[in-house]
Amino acid sequence: MIKNKLLLFVMLLALAACGADEVEEPPIDEEIHVEQQTESQEEPPNPPASPPIIELAAPTPEDIFGSGRTRAEYLEDLDFMYYIIANNFPFIGVIERRIGVDLHEVFAEARLALENVDEMPSDEDFWWFLIANIANPVGGMGHFGFVQDGVGVVTQYGNFGYILDTYALLPWVETFDNPASRAFYNLTDEHFNFSSVLEEDVQWQSPNNVETMILQDGAVAYMRIHSLRGEFMHYDSITIHNFFREVADYAHMIIDIRGNLGGNPNFFPQAVIAPNISEPIQVNYYRLFSTHSHNMAFLEEWGWEEILPIDYDLLERLVYLNVEDLDILDSYVIGEITIFPTEPQPIFSGKFWLLVDGATY
Repeated sequence: MIKNKLLLFVMLLALAACGADEVEEPPIDEEIHVEQQTESQEEPPNPPASPPIIELAAPTPEDIFGSGRTRAEYLEDLDFMYYIIANNFPFIGVIERRIGVDLHEVFAEARLALENVDEMPSDEDFWWFLIANIANPVGGMGHFGFVQDGVGVVTQYGNFGYILDTYALLPWVETFDNPASRAFYNLTDEHFNFSSVLEEDVQWQSPNNVETMILQDGAVAYMRIHSLRGEFMHYDSITIHNFFREVADYAHMIIDIRGNLGGNPNFFPQAVIAPNISEPIQVNYYRLFSTHSHNMAFLEEWGWEEILPIDYDLLERLVYLNVEDLDILDSYVIGEITIFPTEPQPIFSGKFWLLVDGATY
C-alpha cells in the first residue's frame, strides 16, 4: 500500500490553549496623539495593516487523474490517512473555528470524488490529489501538510544535529527511512548520515525580517517581526537590541507579530523579553495531546516523566479551552520556562504593546 509512502508530516505541536481562538488587538484610534495619553489610557497608536491572506485553489480530480492501481487500494490508503488524523491531530476543532474548514468533511468529499472518478490515478496523481483536496484547504494551519521534498526535510533536520537533539525529532526523520519512502523521495544512505551542527553555527541573515520605524518622534516606536525562525535569531537579536537602545526613553513600543506562524520558542523570550526585565520570569505551560498508539512512538522521545490525564483541575486553570477539542485530547504534561535577564538594567523603559492575530502561534 501507499500508506508508508504518503507521509503526512504532521508536527504535533503543544495545544496549550487551543480554545483561545479569538485574540483581539487593542483598540486603535484613527490618529496618533500620544502626547495626550495618560498612564491610565490603554490604546496604542495606529500600526501598519495586517498582511493579506493568500488563498489556494485546488484542481478537480478530473484535472489530475491518470492511470494507476485499483480504486479499492487508493480508498484504503485514504481511509488509513483519515484514521491517523482523526485520532491524533489536535487542531481539527481549531481549524474549523478559524477558517471554517471541517477536516472530517474534507476527507469525506475527497473519498466521494475518488469513488466516482472514472479513471484511476497513478501513484503520483493520487499524491497530488491529496495535496490539492486535503492539504491545500487547511492552508498549513497546525503544521498540517504533506512533505513534497523528502530530501530537503531529511537533510535539514539530519544535518542540523541540534534540531534532532533539542526538539527530539529523530523519530520524525526516521519515518522516512523505509524502502517505500526512500524510493518515493529518492533518498539514499548519504541523506541519513547525520552530522552534528550547533545551533549558534546555523545563522541566516534576513534583512527584511525585522522592520523598525518611529511613529512619533520621542514617543512611539514600532517594530515588526515577520518570522521567529531560529536561524534568524542571532542577527535579528542584534537589530532588535540596537533599536531598543535607540528608543530607550520612548513612552511606547509597539511590537507587531501578526501573521507570524511560529518558529523557535526561544526567539521572542531571548530577543525581546530578556533584555527588558530586571529579574527572572518563570512561567508554566501545558501540552495537551492524544495518547493514541501512533502518537506515543513520537511523544516518548521527549522523555516526559509524568503524563497526566486531563481532569477538572486542569479545566479550571485553562478557562479558554474549548472542551469539544477533548474528543481527541486525553492527556497533558506541565512544562516550565524561565527567562533570565541579559542586561544589568532593562534597555527599554517605556510601555510595550504586542499586536497579534489569528495567525500568530
